[in-house]
Amino acid sequence: MYVYAGACRLPVLINDYLSARSDAVDEYHRDGIAAGFLCYPLDGFTEEERSKAILDFRDDLRDAILREAGAEAVTFLGGATGLYYGYLDFIAWDLPAVLTAAQAFFEGSNLPYAHFHAFRRDVGGVPLLDEAEPEPDIHEETGSLLSAEDIETLESYDDGISGYFWRMLQWLEDFIKTGIEEGRFTEKQAHQDLQIALWYAFACLNLDDYIHYYQAAQWMKDSEKNATGCATWYYRYSVALMYCSRLEEALNYAEKGAQEEPDYPWIWLQLGKLRAHFGDKAGALGAVKQGLKLEPGDYEFLTLQQEIESGATLEQMEYHWINPDADQTLQQGLDEDADGKQYALACIRVDKAGLAEFYELFHPEKYGYEKNSPCCEFRYMVKEHLVDLSFRMNEAGLSKMGTDWLRQLKERLDSGEWLLHTPEGESEGTLVAVFVEQNRRTSLVYQQPGDDQYFQIFLNPDGTKADAIWSSADRREPEVYSEDEMSAIEQHIKNTFGEFENVFHELVSPDIHVDICIVPPSEERGYYTLVTMGMGAHRMNVPKELEEYKLERAELAIALPPDWKLDEESLKDERWYWPIGLLKVLARLPISNDTWLGFGHTMDKQSPFAENTALCGALLVGPKDVVWNGGEVCTLPSGEEVNFYQVIPLYHNEIEYKMEHDADALLEKMAGISFVVNPTRQNAITRGTLATEEFTDDITI
Repeated sequence: MYVYAGACRLPVLINDYLSARSDAVDEYHRDGIAAGFLCYPLDGFTEEERSKAILDFRDDLRDAILREAGAEAVTFLGGATGLYYGYLDFIAWDLPAVLTAAQAFFEGSNLPYAHFHAFRRDVGGVPLLDEAEPEPDIHEETGSLLSAEDIETLESYDDGISGYFWRMLQWLEDFIKTGIEEGRFTEKQAHQDLQIALWYAFACLNLDDYIHYYQAAQWMKDSEKNATGCATWYYRYSVALMYCSRLEEALNYAEKGAQEEPDYPWIWLQLGKLRAHFGDKAGALGAVKQGLKLEPGDYEFLTLQQEIESGATLEQMEYHWINPDADQTLQQGLDEDADGKQYALACIRVDKAGLAEFYELFHPEKYGYEKNSPCCEFRYMVKEHLVDLSFRMNEAGLSKMGTDWLRQLKERLDSGEWLLHTPEGESEGTLVAVFVEQNRRTSLVYQQPGDDQYFQIFLNPDGTKADAIWSSADRREPEVYSEDEMSAIEQHIKNTFGEFENVFHELVSPDIHVDICIVPPSEERGYYTLVTMGMGAHRMNVPKELEEYKLERAELAIALPPDWKLDEESLKDERWYWPIGLLKVLARLPISNDTWLGFGHTMDKQSPFAENTALCGALLVGPKDVVWNGGEVCTLPSGEEVNFYQVIPLYHNEIEYKMEHDADALLEKMAGISFVVNPTRQNAITRGTLATEEFTDDITI
């Protein structure tokens, strides 16, 4: 708990609590007495006489409770001051009265949050004061962060048929970025805004490709709690899920949407298609009937009715345009956008035979396979060289690439014909990455001698070279630390985590150069620590209201058990490689999404990191909250600061719990779970406890 001053009149309670026993507190509970403590942060106490101010605050808290609840309701046992938290211990005969008085006092203070905890480690705390977000700038006429004028602007990008949906999406992204920078709302509030979600999804769905359907599905979940009674939201979310091959979820949300707002016709259109797909023909026709009541004679409903009756597939039911004339052009094979629509449709359902053939050819599960997040990627061995192989689609799309073509791709990789390439007038490069598009066009990325010199060539579907070539010489260099900054970072890692000799050096660095330092287990720390070195060269896009905290630069660490295999051969297997891949993905997330990472931020991969674990996401936590005693910030020679965060892998329901509550609530829920990676660790949400202890600075979460 990192307490440096304190006293308690019943030390048996403290001793039992620290040793995870509850004998004494159980005795009190049997007599109707509650034994516990109030816990509150001390970050805000920054006066010159800080220690005196902390003690005065605790005395004022005690006096307020005695005054409001009465001396007969409580007996105070003492208190303590820690590095990060203050504590007031008591036993209560009337706990509700005590907590009501404490809550009133905390609400009148400047504290961001405060909790009550029993002297038990197997139950959780009671929040008496939750950290509040700033009030967002909501427009009364729209009930949204978007004003009526903003909505008019968005409407102007849609002409009813084609629309300028790229511009619509760009406008929304610029609006959100500017609003956050100006402090009018937070990123979380933007994600939860119903109108923003509806327009964001409208733009993405009309762009009609897998990546944008994926973006819509990722964006919309946060606004679900505000979508009550809005079938439009359920319709758009269901469509996005469907095009991401999440069909059961899509059906579930379509059914909910029909219940939330049965007078919205297009939810019945979506529901008819999905019911038919899942074999409920009568229910599908019933949905069409309901839609035609709302939209008599509608072209889409009448067409769907015919296709349901004829047993059309889901893809066939989706292969239409809304406009009847445009749809006839599509059906006649005269639409120039038909290929693009087919590529999107290909990502709806997995062809099991095609996917099985892909697995049989490439065995991606052996090579750190990551699927559907949004793409399918793994590391593949080409003549003893590991190459990143990325299919820019989900597994449904991948299953339809064609076995013959995939076999030709594999043969070219295995033959080594692409391994080396020398552009005219340049030095030879070695293949490090291969990117495959749904149209079977392929790009090859080569690493040249020297620091971060690389080029990319493009191939036609038949393997012949296209005219285009791209070289790092044609663009800006990746962001890197200066020599003095790198020395400071390297020394900080050694001082904080320990000496290291081995480093995973990055070969291709298009934006930043991220190496990973391998700190071996020691007597002090019985685990590996992997630390990024290079992420902080990029200054992240931190909201203006947080500028004073110097959060623009960051590095990440993850802890692995001492028997984790980190040799080259083992790292060809996803079971051992995924923590390294996770660090690399997180390190580049602020660049690819023009955002920032800090305490409490999460990443959801949507699928397990490896076949031997259900862990599928990650949480970033501050060092003082989990592992380190100091060392959380490295000050560069320029005076700028680089913040170090611990990466905690999470299960899917733990991510959901965090999104519904906050990071602190999840950390409390995870009390007792080690921060060292365990692929089969307990699930904090389902392990059977009501909640957990308050968060301390032990080596367990």
